[in-house]
Amino acid sequence: MQAWVFQQFLIFVVGLTPVMGTMAAAAQSIVGEKQARTLEPLLATPLRTAELLASKVLSAAALGGAITVSCFTVYAVGVAILAEPGVAGALFTPASLLLAFVLCPLVMLVALQLAVCASARANDARGAQQIAALVVLPLTGVMVAQLFGALLLTPSLLAGAGVVLVIINAVLLRVSVALFDRETILTRWR
Repeated sequence: MQAWVFQQFLIFVVGLTPVMGTMAAAAQSIVGEKQARTLEPLLATPLRTAELLASKVLSAAALGGAITVSCFTVYAVGVAILAEPGVAGALFTPASLLLAFVLCPLVMLVALQLAVCASARANDARGAQQIAALVVLPLTGVMVAQLFGALLLTPSLLAGAGVVLVIINAVLLRVSVALFDRETILTRWR
């Protein structure tokens, strides 16, 4: 029973914590630089918009990756210390590892892409964060579906979801490039 409970809450520990922790950095990376007027010199360089936005997302994702590994490590050590002997092994199944180190980082990238898309048009970082926080709803839905037995996260289901998330991330990068108007920022943004 303990193994089941700890496996169910893994999605919150390695999914929600990095998402919520890195969204502020991604939203602030565009809006904050607009407000501080430090984005204009960067936009005047020959750097392409896709490269700029991808670097903003990936820099926040690097922080998220560190948070994910740290959270998983602390969680696994805590389970190993506090749970019955052998329960911690449930966290090292293929499904759990795919969830923690493939699917959750891809969900985090979706949230970061949404934060960058929103911050490309927003005037404050909080508005961009609120839009990106909508990613939490599907994660919560997956958790509830798991708890009620309506969804079983198998490795094949997680791999399929990973492919879908890669496609969503590629589409969101294109959308963020389309929304990010360099000329407006350089000439008329206030």
